[in-house]
Amino acid sequence: LDKEWGSHFNISSLAGMVFCGRTGFKAAMAHSPIVDGKERYVLWVAPHIALPINGEDGLVYRPGRENPSTACGALLAMLAELKSGKLGVQLDPSDLEMSLLKQKIVGQLDYGHVPSLVELTYAAHKVIQEEVIQTAYAAIDPSQCEFVVISGIQIHGALGKNFFWPGSMVKYVADAKFDLYEEYAEAVANWSLPEWVMGDALADLQHRERDARLAAKAGDVNALMRCEVDLGRALDHVRRSLLHVAAMEGQDVIVKLLLDKLDHWPELVELRDLEGLRALEYAVQAGHDQVAERLMGYSKGLSGHFLNEALVHGVENADVLEVQRLLRYSEDTKEALQATDKDGRTLVHVCINSSCAEKRAEMLKLLMRLGADTHGVDYFGNDAVTPVASKKDAALLRVLEGSSLKSSDSTDDLQTASERKKEMRQPLPRNKSADHLAVPEPHPLRS
Repeated sequence: LDKEWGSHFNISSLAGMVFCGRTGFKAAMAHSPIVDGKERYVLWVAPHIALPINGEDGLVYRPGRENPSTACGALLAMLAELKSGKLGVQLDPSDLEMSLLKQKIVGQLDYGHVPSLVELTYAAHKVIQEEVIQTAYAAIDPSQCEFVVISGIQIHGALGKNFFWPGSMVKYVADAKFDLYEEYAEAVANWSLPEWVMGDALADLQHRERDARLAAKAGDVNALMRCEVDLGRALDHVRRSLLHVAAMEGQDVIVKLLLDKLDHWPELVELRDLEGLRALEYAVQAGHDQVAERLMGYSKGLSGHFLNEALVHGVENADVLEVQRLLRYSEDTKEALQATDKDGRTLVHVCINSSCAEKRAEMLKLLMRLGADTHGVDYFGNDAVTPVASKKDAALLRVLEGSSLKSSDSTDDLQTASERKKEMRQPLPRNKSADHLAVPEPHPLRS
């Protein structure tokens, strides 16, 4: 890169983290040339990991050293603490970068789960990527510049070979962003690489799978059928299937085509990408209700972290229609109504504290009608109802005073929602239940 573009400006810290902040970014960006009246930057994100052919992940032989050393040493040190059951997240003045690294990454981990080194590296990649984008926008004038963020993971393999797993390639211009991944995929498919890295057959397969993704994205059935790939097994760099792509783009004709062939690929409908999302989550997230309705006939409904965050966000914005829509697609409506935010506040807490004063009474009325918890307390011991009096919100008070809804009323509503979903569902072909699908878990970095 230095040979092509001149010397770079290094702003990375331990594990590739970025702690220089807005001031550091401005210092780095001051070195960028101005082309056609705009500053232009390429920001590279790449934590690293060692994946030898045989042996323990995280160990790599380096020139001049008889014994193996570690990659990434900082992440392995954090992993050792997690395995011990004691993770120190206090700020250590003698080890500031390590302290900040642990504080940042721990928020990406599931409570109680000790990750593998690969999982921890993915978490670091996501943290760094988000931090870089947020800090870049805080440091620049979007009207005067544009930048590209190329993120991935550097992999130290056997025999001194290094690789790059591509996470994302996105161009940011003013308030818009453009995904450059397919341009990258096309270029890579035409590279002439050493035979042991990518043979002609693999190059051809990657090229055909890229064509299949573009056809699914465009809703072009004829082009898709010409691609000569296994439509149910084609996955991109983040394990998104063609069903993911079609659902994301709202291409119902492609979704129907793939679902009609589920007897060939029974795991497809429940397959999750590296973000933990299925095609259904992407369809709901993008507002493609026709596709979501179709997928609901074959898959389990929404649940878990995705639904929890979406409901909290919808209630926070007092978006009654969106909350009703999310509950319609939920796997279990009663369980969905137990959603909480990061401080343990229930949906009723979030609603009462919403800044959308003109709509929160209507939101509260819906939640109470459906039987949401009005007696829960957050992690700090605060209940949801007490603050209402201090807000002097007459509409909220009227809802609470008139909340002598019979429990049977809310139960009836929930049963109706459940019955409605049952009617929407269709059995999987050959009576294969979604509860018994075997979803493959390939190793993306290795493959």
